[in-house]
Formats: sequence, C-alpha cells, structure tokens
Amino acid sequence: MSAALVLRTLQRLEHGRLEVGLPGGERRAFGASDTARADLEVRSRTAFSRILHAGDIGFAEGYLEGPPELIVEIAA
Repeated sequence: MSAALVLRTLQRLEHGRLEVGLPGGERRAFGASDTARADLEVRSRTAFSRILHAGDIGFAEGYLEGPPELIVEIAA
C-alpha cells in the first residue's frame, strides 16, 4: 500500500527525471527527459513506509541506516 501511494505521487513529477528500481527488480520512470536526472534503488519495501510517515526525514533515515534501504545516484 505504501509503495503504491509513493509511486502514484511520483507520477506528478514535473521537472527532471527520476528512475526508480523496486525491490522485485521492476523499474519505473517519472518526469520529463530534461537535464536533471536521478536514479533511486529501493531495496526494501519498508523504505516506502518510512517516506510516507516521516517524509524527507524518513527518506534520509532509509539512506543512512545500514544495510541501505535506498541508493541514490544523481546525474547532471
């Protein structure tokens, strides 16, 4: 449920492009193909719950705690 809500919210992305890798291996792309681009690998479904319940703090916790639930790569 949390994953579906986060992914539905990302569909409204208007600037940049975000590619998301999901725990099961599926990949989704959001936004337009302009210059700003980032890849996000979600390794645990609990990361979606963290993001929903704690926003940017939940995202940061998922990124900082080990083993990492989230891996972020930003390309210019």
